[in-house]
Amino acid sequence: MSKTNKNNADIKNNTGNTVDEFAEDNFAEVESITNSGESMPEDKIKSLAEKFITLKKDALLEVAKDYPKKKSLLVDYSELFKFNAQLCDELVDFPDKVIRLFEEAVNEQNTPVNFEGDVQFHVRFMLPKGFNVNIRDVTSEYINKFFCVDGVITRVSDVLPKVYVGVFQCPICGKRKEIYQEKNRNLVVPSVCDDCKKTVKFKLLPEESKFLDIQRLEIQEPLEVLRGGEEARKIEIWLTDDLTGKVLPGNIINVAGVMKLIPPKDINDAVYRKFIDANNVNVIDREFIEVDLSEDDIKKIKEFAKSPDVVEKFVSSISPTIYGYKEIKEAMALQLFGGSKFELPDKTKTRGETHLLLIGDPGVAKSKLLIGASNIAP
Repeated sequence: MSKTNKNNADIKNNTGNTVDEFAEDNFAEVESITNSGESMPEDKIKSLAEKFITLKKDALLEVAKDYPKKKSLLVDYSELFKFNAQLCDELVDFPDKVIRLFEEAVNEQNTPVNFEGDVQFHVRFMLPKGFNVNIRDVTSEYINKFFCVDGVITRVSDVLPKVYVGVFQCPICGKRKEIYQEKNRNLVVPSVCDDCKKTVKFKLLPEESKFLDIQRLEIQEPLEVLRGGEEARKIEIWLTDDLTGKVLPGNIINVAGVMKLIPPKDINDAVYRKFIDANNVNVIDREFIEVDLSEDDIKKIKEFAKSPDVVEKFVSSISPTIYGYKEIKEAMALQLFGGSKFELPDKTKTRGETHLLLIGDPGVAKSKLLIGASNIAP
């Protein structure tokens, strides 16, 4: 990933300005940015993080009031840029270290919380649109870098407990050892006991280990970005702790996170799987929303339902700029409305939802028709 001063033409803040315009318009004094390419020392990052957190003290207190319903302090990129531009570079290029040091700084504040038990705050960063990357463009250059992607959720797993600090016991001398776990599926187990100096098979002690909630999502590129017969690319997202359980399939989300790798099962395999370890998730659009209807709205809907050509009106409303395909549009309209579940005499049940499979040559408007239907009922 390029540094801010190398990439300022592309990186934009939430107002749409470039970083140069952002700094010139809003901040008279911005600390100089080094071009050494080396990471800032941890003690300096920690010191800057502590100073920045003191500026967010009121926001942190608001989060603490609702703990554990709320656990995260939100930090806008523009705020951090105003405070220290070099720190923004560190966040993009060395996100794991910067996020860890920021969370250490937050949790060392001794913020009063009306909660009995372990208290762990998080720091979530909101990136501007200039850091958005298309899912198909998330390649090896983004490994361990901080960026964001947009996508439609196609699959959501259950919320499951995952070990993040494992406590292991030596079977010979009984010595316990804590191991912080990496952010992948594999459990990191010690092999040599520090006391008896022997190579042993350690035993995990679940009752003494620390767990956090984890949920895996799969998102794919929005249909709007596809051209011709392109296939939508997908990527796996991992959510942890307070980010879990808040999204559903069909939601369009923006994920800010770090690209991580999953080692192959075969040690001779050189190909790794990838996923994004989410730091922040913003729901852009939800599949279903509640609509408040007035009495006048209900009256108009009932009058419209009595129209003799009501079916034709619905069919013609799907992608009206695309000529023909009446039968396909009618099938899509019926799918949008769905059906009713019922039980047959032999006790077998039929589902009300229908599925459509559109097959045709590239460029015959299959994607356009689907986009037209999704615009009516996302």
